[in-house]
Amino acid sequence: MSEIRLKSIKNIRDFEGIVTADGKNLKRGHFIRSSALYDLSRDDRRILFDEFRVRTVIDLRTEAEVEQKPDSYPKGVTYINLPLIDEATAGITHEQRQKRDLSAVPDMRDLYRLVVTNEKTIANFREIFRLILSSYEKGAVLWHCTEGKDRCGLVSALFLSLLGVERDEVTANYLLTNLYNKWKARKYYCLILLYKWNRQLAKKVRGMFIADESYLDAALDAIDEQFGGIESYLKNQLGITDEQRKRLREFYLTD
Repeated sequence: MSEIRLKSIKNIRDFEGIVTADGKNLKRGHFIRSSALYDLSRDDRRILFDEFRVRTVIDLRTEAEVEQKPDSYPKGVTYINLPLIDEATAGITHEQRQKRDLSAVPDMRDLYRLVVTNEKTIANFREIFRLILSSYEKGAVLWHCTEGKDRCGLVSALFLSLLGVERDEVTANYLLTNLYNKWKARKYYCLILLYKWNRQLAKKVRGMFIADESYLDAALDAIDEQFGGIESYLKNQLGITDEQRKRLREFYLTD
């Protein structure tokens, strides 16, 4: 991991230092994963868009999340919103959303399986990777969701798999989010216990804020079971060609 130190965003990093199965190293600064770019400070905007030369931002949040807290970015940056999940897809009704019904929150393992198998989200994954693979030579590409954990974590897992990173390393990168989010997970766990006196609900809510290996395993196992493995998924579901993969590796990997 190569942490990018910003004041207004905590969970943001690139993939420098990760090693592929064939011993190649990922370079610094070309691909970045993060939490939302809402209310960026002036210094942080300069670091991201001038020093790191971010030129493409892929926002994985729902339209409602974007409307509530829109990203901050300068002119000349390509921004696109490609949601990977919404309340309706997750089975959360309008009434439950309006009442902020915490019991409506789905099991995170089920949610991860849904994201990688749902036809609509697969189509968005396909477009996300089309953008990644057509934009990186123009400047750095950044993708994010709200916390930089679930939706961002799944895109990052597929991206690292595309580069030939082994599953253990993919999981290790995913779990790094807990360096930033554990305190928040603990806070909400305690608040639910204090106000609801419901330990099961508190654990469910805490699970929304942590990266858990079993969540990612659920997604990757679903890919294995339904699509014949990650290689088949990348090629046949996301439409990534051998030539695109070769060009990406030549650009981004070093000995």
